[in-house]
Amino acid sequence: MAEAAPSPSTGIIRFEGMIVEDGCEVVYQGQNLQSSCYRNGQTLTAQHSIASTAASPQSLPQNLGSTHMNWLDDSRKLGILTVSYN
Repeated sequence: MAEAAPSPSTGIIRFEGMIVEDGCEVVYQGQNLQSSCYRNGQTLTAQHSIASTAASPQSLPQNLGSTHMNWLDDSRKLGILTVSYN
C-alpha cells in the first residue's frame, strides 16, 4: 500500500525590487480599446477593436504586453479586461 507524503502548507516568499515605469492606460472608445504607454519620454499608442481583443490577446504598444477581454454575459455588456505586461 502506497501513501503520499504530506506537503507543507506554510512558507515564506519574499519579493524584492521596485516598479520603475507606470502601467499603460487603456481607454474604451466606442467599439475600440486604445492603449497608451509612456516610455522614454514618448507616449506610444495602439488601438484594437473589442471584438479582436475578445478573440485573442492583442499587443500593447512596442510589445510591452497584451490585453484580453473575457465577457461575463451573452449580451457583451459586462466583461473583464486583463492587461498583462512582459
